[in-house]
Amino acid sequence: MRPAILAAATTLLLAACVGGDAALGAARARDGSPSAVYDAVCELVARHFYDPELRGLDWAALRREHSAAAAACRDTGELSAVLGPMLAALDTSHTRFVTARDAAFYDLAGIFGLGPEYPELFDDGVVSYDGLGLLGRAVPGGYLVQGVLHGGPAARAGLLTGDLILSADGRPFGEVSSAAGRAGHELSLSVRRRRGEPALRIDVVPERIEPQELLLAASVASMELVDVDSARVAYVRVWSYADPRVHEALVQALTSGELRDADALVLDLRGGWGGADPAYLDFFNQAVPQLEFVARDGTRSVFDQRWRRPVVLLVDAGTRSGKELLAHAFRRHAIGPVVGQRTAGAATGGRAFPVGRDALLYLAVMDALVDGERLEGVGVEPDVTVPFELPFSAGADPQRDVALRLAASEAAAARPARGH
Repeated sequence: MRPAILAAATTLLLAACVGGDAALGAARARDGSPSAVYDAVCELVARHFYDPELRGLDWAALRREHSAAAAACRDTGELSAVLGPMLAALDTSHTRFVTARDAAFYDLAGIFGLGPEYPELFDDGVVSYDGLGLLGRAVPGGYLVQGVLHGGPAARAGLLTGDLILSADGRPFGEVSSAAGRAGHELSLSVRRRRGEPALRIDVVPERIEPQELLLAASVASMELVDVDSARVAYVRVWSYADPRVHEALVQALTSGELRDADALVLDLRGGWGGADPAYLDFFNQAVPQLEFVARDGTRSVFDQRWRRPVVLLVDAGTRSGKELLAHAFRRHAIGPVVGQRTAGAATGGRAFPVGRDALLYLAVMDALVDGERLEGVGVEPDVTVPFELPFSAGADPQRDVALRLAASEAAAARPARGH
């Protein structure tokens, strides 16, 4: 098992926590009942939420008000319906209660290296689950696909962004429950691709997924060279920046790998997870000199680990946390145009606390300022706004199309300066 990836809230990454408070750990060992989990979550919020005034809420009164409902819960799944509105009342990003019924539970447990905290779920300490490799949310009538991870089971089966999953093997679709125990076995999905049209049948084979590995692999699999007019544009979708290997793969591909001959770059930060280190911006720092070696025989070799060609950043309302820091810097320092829609405005420092045997509390434990500005609740407005109606879009992506055309235009304008 590779070392857990820990990140600092002060850089708008994810604030690291392994195991939570010692007292909480003892409580978890004794009692994983919904009542005990409820009490633990309420205590953690009171003690660790970034604002000691809890944004003006009378948290103690709110806790008393919902204690009877929590005591009546039979499991943490039912408890989510109690805690969800309570945490939402804090109106703060990086603050939610998730259980093993949610794909986000596995993503967060993987990001924070919490596998050993859940021996009943992960006997080898490695976070994994049976899944399809897609992002989405439950909506009236089904499950809306908001992202299909490149190279994953859903992508290979032909699912598209904007699809509405109506059922799985004739039963309501659950992002975790439908694939549980089905790794390697076909699952039949009923999918509506276009509004008003009959449902399609799509057969998909779930896989045992390690979230961090899948997010890395999907980011790498997204890399491609796209011919736009007379330009070759590199396209990369970063599904998560919470793993430094993603940035390393990006740099390698653009400086010496399959994307090195691109005329421009579209860096897609829509959706997925944040976690970007501000130091990643140095890759676009034009002030760093380019080093060229000249051998005795006149052979020249260039050492340059910076991107010096046009770059376009693609964002939307799912661009959050550390990714928003990059979008802010792109606009403030004119690194390249930002295309899409306003970012999420989710810019606090989050910490993961294991609670119970199959749940965790993700809690904003630090506020954050970026160049003195608070992005929480505000977000970053793009230079070029491109509306996108996701449901029933059948895989169409007007934001990506605009970003690619803009990158090609910028490449064409830059050619004389580059001696083309």
